[in-house]
Amino acid sequence: MRTIYKVAALSALMLTVSSTVMAAGMGKGTGTGMTAGSTLTGTMGTTSMGTGPGNMGSGAGTGMTTASTMTGNMGTTSMGTGPGYMGSGTGTGMTDASAMTGTMGTTSTNVAFGFVSGWNLAGNGIEAPIEVADTFNDTTKVATVWKWVTSGSSADITYPTWAFYAPYQSDSGQAYAASKGFALLTTINAGEGFWLNAKKPFSVPLPAGEAVQSNSFEASAGSHALPSGWNLIAIGDHQTPAGFNYQLSTTPPAAGMQPANVTTIWGWNATLSKWYFWSPSMVDDDTLASYIESKNYLDFATMPTSQTGGSMTPSMGFWVDMP
Repeated sequence: MRTIYKVAALSALMLTVSSTVMAAGMGKGTGTGMTAGSTLTGTMGTTSMGTGPGNMGSGAGTGMTTASTMTGNMGTTSMGTGPGYMGSGTGTGMTDASAMTGTMGTTSTNVAFGFVSGWNLAGNGIEAPIEVADTFNDTTKVATVWKWVTSGSSADITYPTWAFYAPYQSDSGQAYAASKGFALLTTINAGEGFWLNAKKPFSVPLPAGEAVQSNSFEASAGSHALPSGWNLIAIGDHQTPAGFNYQLSTTPPAAGMQPANVTTIWGWNATLSKWYFWSPSMVDDDTLASYIESKNYLDFATMPTSQTGGSMTPSMGFWVDMP
């Protein structure tokens, strides 16, 4: 049962914001729950992350403060009313799980982002960088772009934090980012995920290149090794959550058990404004399906037909909580 208490509420990070927050971002504070289906326009506000069971809450927040440290599971949050950004907090982790399936990919072919209006959780599952100002500079389509940065070398920034890009600002958001302790977002590297707030639906191709392999995220030696805590990533080899988890193994797991390489994996359905959820420990104790139902989450296996079998495509970003 420890797992359930660790799975506090990432679900409401974007799950639903009331339509009164149309020009706002995530606010700072704690709340009491969210309803589904709102359209998030504007930038992310600050989120106060906590601990405990249940969904991330919503409430009447106050705007924004500083960058976040998503070390652990997401707790309650509330929505603010200003031109905010994603915020900060600490928690205790999350959990969940599924089946080890998935196929390995090598190169990208005709892969594209398909953004809908509002918040989209996307990713670069190709071994080539995306130059943000070249790719997302159309102010009629893009409001803001956000990337979670777990580490860096800037003496003026406390990591982890957000990197931010706003095409409508003359400096692309540099002054605003600096004032909030963020980085200016210039590049989305191979294997990184990002949030994009779209003004209207549009498509743009991913760069050409080799697919990012799931085993490259292995913590001890992978080229994209993941640190403990929250990571926003993307893969190109079309693994399911269970397949991705298995690819991080350095030794085979016990027979019939999920390896404990990740704590939880979270995806976002922008159309339904709901979270996909998976946890290896919940697969092992056969509580995943009931937990998903109780929290009104989505099973990765129910993703659209373009992601048959619950596999994650190269253009899909997802959160991974690492032990």
